[in-house]
Order: sequence, then C-alpha cells, then structure tokens
Amino acid sequence: ETVERMPAESLVESDDSEHLVSQLTGYNSKLYHDALTGVYNRRYYEDIARSTVGDAGVAVMDLDDFKIYNDTYGHHGGDVALETAANVVRRNIRQSDALIRFGGDEFLLVLPHITPEMFKSKLETICREIYAAAVPGFAHMHISVSVGGVIKTAEETMENAVRRADLLMYRSKGQKNQVMLADPALPPQEMPLAEEPARQQVLIVDDSAINRAILSEILRRDFRVLEAENGEQCLDRLHEYAGDIAL
Repeated sequence: ETVERMPAESLVESDDSEHLVSQLTGYNSKLYHDALTGVYNRRYYEDIARSTVGDAGVAVMDLDDFKIYNDTYGHHGGDVALETAANVVRRNIRQSDALIRFGGDEFLLVLPHITPEMFKSKLETICREIYAAAVPGFAHMHISVSVGGVIKTAEETMENAVRRADLLMYRSKGQKNQVMLADPALPPQEMPLAEEPARQQVLIVDDSAINRAILSEILRRDFRVLEAENGEQCLDRLHEYAGDIAL
C-alpha cells in the first residue's frame, strides 16, 4: 500500500496551530478562573454568566467572620479558609453548575434547571458540610457561611436574581451559618424587599487591632462602625462626627 505523507511544511503549520490553540485555551482558563480557589472569577460573571438566560437556582454565599480569620490566623489562614469552602461547594454541584468567586469572601452559585426542593436541599447540605469541614493546617478554625438563594425564572435577568439573593444573604448574616430562600411561589417583582433602616453609628476605641476587629464584626450588621486605635484618634473622630456617634 502507498502511504501519503503530509509535507513537512504542513506538519509545521499544524504544530503551530495546535500550539496557538493550546496557548489561547490556557489564556482563557486564566482569564476566567480565580487564581486562589480555581473557581470562576468576577470577570467570568461579567462577560458570560450575567447574560445567562433560562431558569436557574441562584445563591450568594459569604463566609462568616472572615475578617477575624485574617486578623487571627493571617492572610494565609484566610486563603485556606476560602479554598476549603470552595472545595466543599464543588463536591456538591454538577458539571453544568457554576461556582464564581464574586468578591473577597463572597461566592455566587448558579445551578441551571433545578427544582426548588433540590435547590433548598443542596444549599443546606453545602452550608452544613462547610461548617463541619476541617481547615488544613488550622485545627482551631471553624468556618461557616451565610447563604441567600432565589429561583430565577426565564423572564428574570441574572442581575436581578443576584441582587435578590444578595439581599437574602445579608439577612441570613443575622444568625450566621444559615440558608435564607425566597418564596418560589412569589413572582420576583412581588418579593418583599424591606429597605435598610437608618443605622446608628458607634465608635470602637481599642489599641488592640484584634479586639477592634472582633467588636466591629459583631456590631457592623446593626450599626455603622468607626474605629480608633488610641485616645488621640478617638478625640479626632468625635470632633469629625460630632452629633453622629451614638455610643
């Protein structure tokens, strides 16, 4: 039999093309993935996920007390906490689902074509398993997340669904380690979204950064918080915000 051989220059062109495709694939992977956790990043949401159409479960989850993790265990401890939470979520979702690191310690989860019952069950499982997870290298660190979730209909924009889920997540922060869901029987536009009441402002004065961080984390959901690390800064804050500091 006669075997036809590809010309040498064609082989070179083929190799070059494959190399270029490989480079572009690697570039896109880096462009749309978070370097720390390996999940999708905010750019992926802005460029791709935000335009998603069709029905889906949309959840926003935020690590509780993340600032305290960083202040107590250092930034490496905070990074490991984020990786641990992301790994738990990935173990509990399908290939068709998308996990996005939305902010510093905030994740967005998009689960297309999921029933409200399955959506609720999956989020509760994720919340429970994150709370039970061991953080490698930090035996005394126990992490948890607050979660807000909504069922997005085909008629609703992804942006509006994320906004609703985000508001529910902030409400669940009051109890922490909680999942708060919108009533799927209510149309999105009729979901009661109470406006945030005006919050009083408090001033924390302490020369310990960790003490200030702990108190700030406890109070910031109900109050606007100012900090001062010594008496001089305290007097400056009192002068600057005269009449607007309740405590």
